[in-house]
Amino acid sequence: MKRLACIVLPFALLAGCASGPAGVEVTRFHLSQPLAGATISVRPADAAVADSLAFRTEADAVLAELVRAGFRPATPPEPAMLTAIIKLEHSTSEQPRKSGLSIGFGGGFGGRRGGLATGIAVPVTPTTQIVTNALLTLQIRRASDAAVVWEGRATTAGTPQDAAAGRLARAVLTGFPGASGQTVVVKPAP
Repeated sequence: MKRLACIVLPFALLAGCASGPAGVEVTRFHLSQPLAGATISVRPADAAVADSLAFRTEADAVLAELVRAGFRPATPPEPAMLTAIIKLEHSTSEQPRKSGLSIGFGGGFGGRRGGLATGIAVPVTPTTQIVTNALLTLQIRRASDAAVVWEGRATTAGTPQDAAAGRLARAVLTGFPGASGQTVVVKPAP
């Protein structure tokens, strides 16, 4: 029985260290008005970036999620009933590095005697790491008077910049319109 414990214990300890991708923190506010089915267009919060390739990529990702949430993209000559204003920001921060501590077990036999040994390895790497953070702010405004009828914010750490827009847009629009005034964590789809 002791042998089995010596074999299983290290794997049980390693399983406790495993973790999946982090969730996205989402906060939404709205007026509880029906919006789905309306035509919508996407614009940047900063008009100066409207023609940039980066904005087009972000806008395409957000529009795809808006369509999934029940909106229809505005196409000429049909005017947009709503306008989605988006802003995607990236920053970096220093965060604690996960422990690289490891515990090892071993045994051996030599001559007439045997032995069992344990060891602990402590990493010599820095205790912090630089992490990329992303924040997506999305406002839905009525085209007629520019009044904000829904807004949401999604933030995550450790998502590559090229995947951030899609991941954050999916999270902020999951379960649209969502609970107003509450911050929730949306786990990534498997």
